[in-house]
Amino acid sequence: MIQLEDITRTYKLGDEIINALDKVNLTIKDGEFVAIMGPSGSGKTTLANIIGGLDSPTSGTVLIDGEGLSQKNDKNLSLYRNKKVGFVFQTFNLQSGFTALENVMLPLILAKMSGRERKKKAIECLTAVGLADRMNHKPNQLSGGQRQRVSIARALANDPEIIIADEPTGNLDSKKGQEIMDILKALNRNQGITLIIITHDSNIAKQAKKIIEIQDGRIKERAGAGA
Repeated sequence: MIQLEDITRTYKLGDEIINALDKVNLTIKDGEFVAIMGPSGSGKTTLANIIGGLDSPTSGTVLIDGEGLSQKNDKNLSLYRNKKVGFVFQTFNLQSGFTALENVMLPLILAKMSGRERKKKAIECLTAVGLADRMNHKPNQLSGGQRQRVSIARALANDPEIIIADEPTGNLDSKKGQEIMDILKALNRNQGITLIIITHDSNIAKQAKKIIEIQDGRIKERAGAGA
């Protein structure tokens, strides 16, 4: 379970203090599918980054399965990001000189898995997202939808309990975007992975069980069509 208690995140911009998040309280249950929706600058990516351990709150408490995230040292935070959370980004964040297989194997190197095990796991993940016939292609040899599938396979490599997808369909047309959403929803439904989608697109958000609307760093919840 993910619990955020009175989370505030401020930034200093010149002489101005910006409240990216303002006393946010939020609970996401294990296995839930949640969409965080809001316009640019609303705080949705900041919220996702704090849940994912990529950023720290200025004040407040983040609890993951009852353990305080802000109390973890750099090593344990890195382990949390590598083992418990899978990230999917709008811009794919793939290494251009590596094949799809090598890109998926990267987080497994950090996990100190043997070469043979890394390759086997990466093949399994690419097969799961329908890219068994593209694993030796480099990103510039793949379509946008295929690159995002590689990104999802990479996120799956360490068997995460949580997937955080930041605008995962933002660079794709509506058909390819829905294909990506169908893959993510299947992972949530079939494997019980907690799925957090950050989006500004209401058509994407309404597929979630719960929608977290954020505006000026404050949130409200409502049920999605997937409820």
